Amino acid sequence: MAALAGASVVAASAASAVVRCYGACVAEVIDNTARPAGAIGLIGDSVLMGVDPWIAGDLAAVGWGPIHYWAGTGTRVPADNPLGASTVVRQWRGQGFDPAVWIIGVGADDVGFVGSSVAASEAEVDLMLDEIGPDRDVVMATIQHYNPVWEANWNQALRNVAARRTQLHVVEWQAEADQHPSWWGGDGVHLSPTGYRARSQVLTQATLSLRAADRVESTVPAPAAIGAPATFVPVATTRVIDTRRAGGRLGRGQDLAVDLTGLVPAGATAATVNLTVDAPAGDGYLSAYPCGQAPPLTSTLNYRAGRPRGAAATVALDGGRRFCVRTLADTDVIVDVSGAYTPAADGARFAPTVPTRLLDTRTAGTMAAGHVAVVRLPSAAAAVVVNLTATNADTAGYLTAFRCGDPAPLASNVNYGPGETVANLAVVPAAADGTVCVLASSRTDVVVDLLGTYGANGLRYQAATPTRILDTRAGTGGWSGRPAPFQVLDLPGVPGAAALSVTVTSVAPDGAGFTTLYPCGGDRPLASNVNYASWAPATANAAVVAEPACVTAQARAHEVVDLAGWWTN
Repeated sequence: MAALAGASVVAASAASAVVRCYGACVAEVIDNTARPAGAIGLIGDSVLMGVDPWIAGDLAAVGWGPIHYWAGTGTRVPADNPLGASTVVRQWRGQGFDPAVWIIGVGADDVGFVGSSVAASEAEVDLMLDEIGPDRDVVMATIQHYNPVWEANWNQALRNVAARRTQLHVVEWQAEADQHPSWWGGDGVHLSPTGYRARSQVLTQATLSLRAADRVESTVPAPAAIGAPATFVPVATTRVIDTRRAGGRLGRGQDLAVDLTGLVPAGATAATVNLTVDAPAGDGYLSAYPCGQAPPLTSTLNYRAGRPRGAAATVALDGGRRFCVRTLADTDVIVDVSGAYTPAADGARFAPTVPTRLLDTRTAGTMAAGHVAVVRLPSAAAAVVVNLTATNADTAGYLTAFRCGDPAPLASNVNYGPGETVANLAVVPAAADGTVCVLASSRTDVVVDLLGTYGANGLRYQAATPTRILDTRAGTGGWSGRPAPFQVLDLPGVPGAAALSVTVTSVAPDGAGFTTLYPCGGDRPLASNVNYASWAPATANAAVVAEPACVTAQARAHEVVDLAGWWTN
């Protein structure tokens, strides 16, 4: 926060700290060093000022960074206060600093205005949390005060708010400090140097559970195999269903049966499809699964209200070559099919690769509307699995991937809006000369990452009942809590699997970025599976990854991985 006009620097309480006084005094620390736990912001009053000689170093030592610290004498919550904590939040956001974790050290000055009422104190705390916004963790400590009624009311308000807003984490400082008379500073509000040192340590300790995902005990249900291991048969990309033209919109909680008879071979256990929603009535998701089974607790496509979105999926079929789709919100649904897996031995087998970037027009030249890019593969293949990403588009549009030499099909693989970065998996037949083609309907940059190839040698696909194998929100799969940026999470192993077919979803990331799946033990590749905007509710994409599999993300976000099936020898 910039110093006010006429302010003078009078002292520095640490090498990186500056104290400015202009009637009131403000201490500031800006440490822009990036560390594994991610960014953290601290805003408070003169009590928080007292921890300044230690707090930045303590937080950095446990992995936080960048660290922005601001504390001023007389600071209260409201933005109409010249030293309002809300004002600082707004100013930092205007400067591009908006961390996922905050320490807010106010209350000692607020109680002079609201101290006679628990309800008024709660309103003040709610105002602070509303300013910071949802999906951010906030640490606040109970206060000490020479007025015992004000102290009790504010501290009870903190507990009441924490009981109904899980983002607030209350540190019971007052009860702890009461047991240590040497921590008191004598005026009933401020602390001794020993007390401030202890307060820095207690606040830092309180952030540890917010720092990164932790290992937890968890049991994942064994996925149920459907049929025998199968080989891949590509089919000409065909639009099977478009509810915009026939059948009417799919209603909330309703099932849509998709019959692939005549399009995929008899006995097929799974199909490669692209699912697209158009004009959904609300935020939600699609689940795809074999008809006749109960809808699983998994998602295949996540969408935002009013926005078209597509997602590739490998979907297990019932005995009648059907699968079903269920939606959370009313929406139109489009289904394109591009291949199938059959137990017959004459199909193609899959060979997973370390994600490899084949095309990036950000360096090769932006694609014009209607342009077709020819992507050359590193080796001959019957078909390939690629991740397609559109970014920097001028207008809304779509990408379509197809075999070079064939006409572009009436189908889409990626649907994007202006300025969005959107990724989607695609299974694409390859031309005899080792190429695949990508059509852009509007001017955009395109990135193509190779994930695997189909040919005479490799693995067979085992279809399965969709199973959630990782959910950091619930501790499923052995990890709990939002991972730190680029923290590596290993996925639970699937017995007999050489590679996994999954849908990965990133939830509420604290910044724009991407998520990558790759084989554990190797370096993180220059590739992405999911691209998301800051604080997007949920962004998903299908992925293929060799076992043992790991997932990591550029921003701090919850990660969810749903297993569709696996490849085996």
